[in-house]
Amino acid sequence: MEKSILPVILQMMDTVPFFENVTSSHPALESNGTFCNSLESFEHRIRSEEWESVRSEAAAQLSLTLNKKFQNQYQEWNSVAKAARLFFDERIAPKLRQFEQAHGLKSLADDIGYDISHIIIEEYFVKRIGIKRMLFSRLLDIYKQGRIPCGYTVFPEKNHAQPVGKIISFSPPSIM
Repeated sequence: MEKSILPVILQMMDTVPFFENVTSSHPALESNGTFCNSLESFEHRIRSEEWESVRSEAAAQLSLTLNKKFQNQYQEWNSVAKAARLFFDERIAPKLRQFEQAHGLKSLADDIGYDISHIIIEEYFVKRIGIKRMLFSRLLDIYKQGRIPCGYTVFPEKNHAQPVGKIISFSPPSIM
């Protein structure tokens, strides 16, 4: 593992205002995404099979790209994933528990931990070998705004090979 890259990524991730702006308006997001405006809808969407499928396919695509084109560097995946999960457990999970308690939500650690781990993995390999940014970079942009991505609205292109859509993020109705 390239030891100089991971600390830079984790330091950047430490500056992300996780869950801090869920109740604030962000015009930049409004043009690039859409909102989920109720707790019930948010809980349903973040745990939906569709959202899990979108994220799983993105993770699989990232893994496949690395395995096919960068096999030597791909061997670093597990150590990066382990560091990413440790970062989530130590730095993000406490903030998440406070957010859950404040909003009466059930455990979101599996869903959000999956996002954070894959964001770190993707960022690592973007910096390490220059792969193109994928879905997890888009999720990072939403987390940087203090929001929580929880779904994806797909608009198929004419050739149906590459779906295009908008990420849905949680935003209570008070700011809509």
